[in-house]
Amino acid sequence: MEVLRAVYHVGVLKALHEDEITTHNIVGSSTGAAVAISKDKDKDYEEIIDFLKSFNYHKLWSLESIAKGNIADTQKVINVGRDFFGVITFSHLKISIGIQATNMNVLESLIFYE
Repeated sequence: MEVLRAVYHVGVLKALHEDEITTHNIVGSSTGAAVAISKDKDKDYEEIIDFLKSFNYHKLWSLESIAKGNIADTQKVINVGRDFFGVITFSHLKISIGIQATNMNVLESLIFYE
């Protein structure tokens, strides 16, 4: 299901591009954020979809992170960002990207941006 939602994000960005609508800011959560970063790093739409379809999301989980109330292991997410996107911090991005996450311990929404 997560992959399907991410493919919808790719479709929106592709439609904006085809209609020559420039994006200056992108905000996403979960794989939506990954799609936003992919586009910022000039990944081809098909390349993004192939990555999303082949990626094993279970690789982001660890018993230690789940015990802390997190769905994904932060270091594993950082490693994916570095390996596929070539990005580690917001300063590596060309456009303004916001990332929404949820602190599952207190059920609070967090927004990360620079």
